[in-house]
Amino acid sequence: MQDFRQPLVASNQLTPAELEAATGNVHELLALHLRFVERLRARVAAWTDEATVADIFFDSVRRRENAPEKDGSWWR
Repeated sequence: MQDFRQPLVASNQLTPAELEAATGNVHELLALHLRFVERLRARVAAWTDEATVADIFFDSVRRRENAPEKDGSWWR
């Protein structure tokens, strides 16, 4: 995950605070995305005319809002 940050650091176009604001939660977002994709693939594999994906998204948001951990472990 450091690979994408290195050019930003080297360019000196962002202050350390701006860099942290822009990339500080990438690991958490990646964990959220990977779990969402996993659940979405399972839903698509068993798709019916009544199937939706909104519940997957809303469940993800609710889990995050209720999680005390800030290191992404809430999603594992």
